[in-house]
Amino acid sequence: MTSVVEIPFRGGTITATSNQQVALKPLCEALGLDYSGQHQRLKRTSWATVGMTPTIAEDGKTREMVTIDRRTFTMWLATIDVARVKSEPSRELIGIYQNEAADALDTYFHEGVAVRPREMTRDELLARAVLEAADQIKELEASLAEAQPKADTWDALCSGKGDLTITDAAKILARAGIKTGPRLLHKQMLALGWIYQNARQRWIAKQERINDGCLAERIRHYIDDDGVAALATPQIRVTTKGLDKLRALLAPTGELVQA
Repeated sequence: MTSVVEIPFRGGTITATSNQQVALKPLCEALGLDYSGQHQRLKRTSWATVGMTPTIAEDGKTREMVTIDRRTFTMWLATIDVARVKSEPSRELIGIYQNEAADALDTYFHEGVAVRPREMTRDELLARAVLEAADQIKELEASLAEAQPKADTWDALCSGKGDLTITDAAKILARAGIKTGPRLLHKQMLALGWIYQNARQRWIAKQERINDGCLAERIRHYIDDDGVAALATPQIRVTTKGLDKLRALLAPTGELVQA
């Protein structure tokens, strides 16, 4: 199956495959464009090559992703209506690209050849790097200012005692910016080696996670048909220590980190 990579691009990422295909939907979302409209437009265009690439989703299931090849990606950028792009930095970047593309096409058709402009001097490269670094610092400062109240709340939560159900733990992690949910958190914890399923398909906590204080078990009882109290499968509980550990392991770095 084709592998998927995240390519750094102007402070964000472009989702691409190992065979030089670019995922259309995340790219449209990054530029603030309507994905459905752009998809239909490309399907109607003679120069566009639009395909479906199978990928493995976060839940472990195989899903198909709409992709375009490098040639289509290049031409598509040159034909985007910049007035529809919501992000100002993206509008500026696409505008610069479209002007260069127009110059290259004009040169090719009227002079028979098109070449890239001269390489920037060392001083020009340094000036560009400084300007981009300044922009990134401003964005980072804004992100830190926004994240600080959440961090304070998280620290207060994890300084407490007790434990939570996996459902409640998933809700708290989601509010902290982790992409998860009750069902997905079960699968994530399974991938991390924290839990497993027994022969009756019941979720069981790994003993080492109980020993290190990340998980706990709550004993439950039920009354059987004969009216006798019986033990049920223990309920898995996530401790505050485990919650903090899960937040670190499931942070949006693009890859699940093994505990």
